[in-house]
Amino acid sequence: MNKLLDFIIKHKFIFMSFILIALVVILICVIFAFNDDSDIPKKAETTVFTPESLSEKENGQLSGDSRFLVICQEKSVKDVIFMTLIDFKIFGEKIIITPLDIDTPTSTGTFREKYEYGGISLLSESIENERNINIDRYVIFDKDGFCDIIDIMGEVDLYVDEEFTYSSSEKSYQIGIGNNTLEAPMLYSYLKIKYMNSDDVQFTELLCKIINSYLNKVEEEEALSYFEDLSNCINSDLSISDFYSAENDIEHLINGNTICIPYYEGE
Repeated sequence: MNKLLDFIIKHKFIFMSFILIALVVILICVIFAFNDDSDIPKKAETTVFTPESLSEKENGQLSGDSRFLVICQEKSVKDVIFMTLIDFKIFGEKIIITPLDIDTPTSTGTFREKYEYGGISLLSESIENERNINIDRYVIFDKDGFCDIIDIMGEVDLYVDEEFTYSSSEKSYQIGIGNNTLEAPMLYSYLKIKYMNSDDVQFTELLCKIINSYLNKVEEEEALSYFEDLSNCINSDLSISDFYSAENDIEHLINGNTICIPYYEGE
């Protein structure tokens, strides 16, 4: 035993080298053991999605900011009731309403003439050129479509700032100044009066009220189904991918501090 101890002390550096090498070998074996593919799951690969790689369902067009051209007409392009731009600045949590005058002159006629003779595509192009903007989507509905939308949403509570008369096939209704709950035909008549009187401030505030009523309603419904129901009331270039994108956008709007801003010329 003493001889072994003397040998180790005499050759201690060599002996320590062997021990160090052995520890390194053990460490390497441990590292390989823990990195064995059969023992631990592989690290998840990072996938970069491009518009081309997304499915139709995932590649929605509404996410972010979208500007809609909204037109309400009695029955045809010749009897437009009102026309407005609605900017949905989704992640900025703002909705901006800008009424447009259907008789706005352009270098080659008015917006009304563009719409009558060239349809929605020529009208959209003219508005884009005149205002230096891009329009993402259009929405067109008539009186029946508007009333169907309001019926789905339910009645709208609002403050009426001037008396007006609504006449149905059964009787006439006198709506007084003050807080009122208006059914769809009454709301349509009031909106028409405001637009025809060029009361841009009240008109846009009324549209804001309707949009806020929609956001309040959608909190109680399944967003995608509700959106599809409303889309059945309009003529639009919305696609199937927009429906799925809108579900997330609507959820963001109702969960955020969304503000609806009336905008009119001169502001």
